[in-house]
Amino acid sequence: MSVVNMDYQQMMNAHLKTNADVTICYRTRPLSKNPGGEQVVFSLDKNSRVNEVLINPRTIDSADCMINTAIIKKDFLLETVSDFVSRGKFDFTRDVIQGLVKRCNVYGYEVKGYSAEIDTIQSYFKANMDLLKPEVREELFNMRNPIYTKVRDDMPTKYGLNSSVKNSLVSPGCIIEGEVENSIIFKGVHIAKGSKITNCIIMQDGIIGENTTLNYVVCDKDVVISPNRMLCGIDSYPVCISKQSVV
Repeated sequence: MSVVNMDYQQMMNAHLKTNADVTICYRTRPLSKNPGGEQVVFSLDKNSRVNEVLINPRTIDSADCMINTAIIKKDFLLETVSDFVSRGKFDFTRDVIQGLVKRCNVYGYEVKGYSAEIDTIQSYFKANMDLLKPEVREELFNMRNPIYTKVRDDMPTKYGLNSSVKNSLVSPGCIIEGEVENSIIFKGVHIAKGSKITNCIIMQDGIIGENTTLNYVVCDKDVVISPNRMLCGIDSYPVCISKQSVV
């Protein structure tokens, strides 16, 4: 999954201008040494036409990497997929994308600014922590290209007398009585007195008991952390608690 805020009309204009069969987004970035999924790398000519597609190359440090967004005509897509399935090929990237490069007009469209590819817990955690940076929030959430999501109206968050919140995003409907730092707190979360939440993602309606310490922890929906618990991960390997769990 890709996280990016872009104007698709500009991409469509580029697609029509080049008379491309397929236009695929890409971004120049460093390659991960331990990817959770496939890293698809383009080789492009000066006109942004894709000449070659590599998957998980081992000898390149930085490259033009595919973002999972493309423009392709419906009839052309159906015909191409049907053709490859009839040949016993089912991997879209390896069979379709790589196969199209040699016989069709495949062009790249460069996405500038912030983008994130989420295919592992680590990349999900990093993308969320990026939201704590003002410059990233300004790029993703702006009035030129507003992002709409599900609405859940709730009361304003209540902060206790001894609570402390630093560099965090806290949604409405929460009760914060402990300390929160460098964290993302979803709607309806209750963080009890004496608890310290650092570098965490606490999803909606979670309950964190008194005198609990969490550091580099991701809690799914409706998780209950009992009082006097301590859970610690690291930035490259956060502790993950599945939804509706009681710890």
